[in-house]
Amino acid sequence: SIFGLIAKERKAIKDLQQQLKKIAEEKEDIKKSFFNYGGDNTFNNCEFIDNAAYKYGMILHDGGTTTFNNCKFTGNKVHEGTDGGAFTVLGGSSGTLKINGGEISGNYAGWGAALYVEKSNKSKIANVVVNDVVIKDNETKGSGTVWIDSKATFTRCTFENNKANSSSYDSGHSLTIATGADLQLYGCTIKNHSSANRISSVLVRTGAKLTMGEDANGTRSVVQNNTTNYGGAIRVVGDAELSGTNFIGNYANGGGAIIVTDGGELTVDDCLFEDNYAKNNFGGAIRFESTGDFTVLNSTFRGNHNNSTGNGTRGGAISTAKCDVVIDNCLFENNYCEVTSGAAFAAEEETTGIKITNT
Repeated sequence: SIFGLIAKERKAIKDLQQQLKKIAEEKEDIKKSFFNYGGDNTFNNCEFIDNAAYKYGMILHDGGTTTFNNCKFTGNKVHEGTDGGAFTVLGGSSGTLKINGGEISGNYAGWGAALYVEKSNKSKIANVVVNDVVIKDNETKGSGTVWIDSKATFTRCTFENNKANSSSYDSGHSLTIATGADLQLYGCTIKNHSSANRISSVLVRTGAKLTMGEDANGTRSVVQNNTTNYGGAIRVVGDAELSGTNFIGNYANGGGAIIVTDGGELTVDDCLFEDNYAKNNFGGAIRFESTGDFTVLNSTFRGNHNNSTGNGTRGGAISTAKCDVVIDNCLFENNYCEVTSGAAFAAEEETTGIKITNT
């Protein structure tokens, strides 16, 4: 009928309008971003402020070497369902993104408001190197104001007051290390992150690895004044090796500084845990409830608290379950638990082995 033909024509026109809108958005995206595909480029003392795109944000890196020296990235944003407010490194890239000095602040995205590094394939591994950069006040609708899904190294960087708005236990973290990724932090500071949800500042996902410690000059990493529901600073589901790091004044319902779950593994060496606090649950500093290995060496636990009177209150400094535990050459001083075990608690029926020496 004539009415049927008119309806089909209207639908065809509407579909065409949507396609044209999508093309226009993609063109606008390229126009508003710097796009490096295989070349070598260097930017010195530049500012990138209040740029907007539908996706991929201000800088899109896809091969070659792109270097930014003492640059500032502020107020850049993409659509809330897309990635990379300031930087995106594409997964097929085998090049290197270098950021030396400067600031990444106040950027917005769905994921990776400051930096989004996509998952690399087996033959091409993107590499990100960031030195002496302040990363603060960035915000995502989902997870990871910094999202790492490949390889990245940060040295003497400060992560401060970044916000991830997802309420998911598995996604709404300020710094997310995705499955298979490798993140190294040396002489870095992570501070003043908060969440009313079950979100820690850093998430180490299954199959991911976090290495954190001193830089080459002996500057220690610091994790301070982070607040959330579980795992005040770090949640480990993958593998974390922490050395030369101070955890100070972090707060959560359980695991004041760190929580390890779901097969995660944790090694701690030459670390300080001081004045961390668990309000309602296990582990004033560390809550370990995983079948992975848990090793603590040459570390100090001082003034950590677990102050609830509930049945789940165990371990002023450390609480463990389901794992093998090795603690060697450590100092526990002035830790406090309202109910059981002022220093360390191990669930006898669940902990497979405990070895404490020189402590």
